[in-house]
Amino acid sequence: LTQVLEDLLLYHYKVDIDFSTKLQIKQIIDSMNNLLKVWIKQTYFKKHQKNLPESEMDKHLKLLEFGSYALGAGFKNRDIDLIALVPNYVSRQEDFFGDFYQMLTNEPDIEAVSYTHLTLPTIYSV
Repeated sequence: LTQVLEDLLLYHYKVDIDFSTKLQIKQIIDSMNNLLKVWIKQTYFKKHQKNLPESEMDKHLKLLEFGSYALGAGFKNRDIDLIALVPNYVSRQEDFFGDFYQMLTNEPDIEAVSYTHLTLPTIYSV
């Protein structure tokens, strides 16, 4: 039964991740954080006509891990669930689904960006 559930990706289990995979995941998260920082700086400038001081970045962006990865559990072909907390001057439609989407589609390490039925972006990294 366990094998059938694993094959169907329905069996939830604690996963021991090897060092190489942990390093790859950390690089993906760091890369996403860096892309978000560039985007927040651009959005801040667009909205306020001045540069965002680097010392203020932590007040304008927080990237959180959640879901199975953050819990240390996962599926056979796991994903990394991330939430970006941004200030209220960032608009969901124009800035996030517009400018940030465009930035992601131009990124060479990202294979594809798609939206689920809930309009949540799914980003596939190389």
